[in-house]
Amino acid sequence: MNKIDLHKPPRRKSEAEIQAMLWMALCERGYNTRLEVPQYEKKCRVGDRSARFDLVVYRENLIPIIIEVKKKKRRTPVEESEQFKRYSKYNAELIFCVGEDEISKTLQKVIDLG
Repeated sequence: MNKIDLHKPPRRKSEAEIQAMLWMALCERGYNTRLEVPQYEKKCRVGDRSARFDLVVYRENLIPIIIEVKKKKRRTPVEESEQFKRYSKYNAELIFCVGEDEISKTLQKVIDLG
C-alpha cells in the first residue's frame, strides 16, 4: 500500500497552537486558565450552538477574562462580529487575540487587568 506524504509545515500557527501557547504562558505566570469553556445560556446561542470560549482566566474577587483566538485578521473588525456581540453579554472582560503576533500583547492585557 502506498503512503501519502504530508505537506510541509504550515507557515502560520493554527488557532489551537496559539491557544496552547497563551494557556501555557498564563499558567506559568500563575493564572487559573481553562481552555474550551462551554456556556449554555439560550440568550447567547446562534441556532443550536452555545458559546464555547477559547480560554477563560478565572481571577479571585474579579470578573473572569474571556480570550478568543483568531488565526488571522478578518475583513470585518472584531468589534463588529456576531461573536463579539454575543460574548459581550457575559459579565467578563473580553480580549481577542488575532494571530501569533498578538500573543505578547494579549498577555500584557491580562496582566494589566490584574
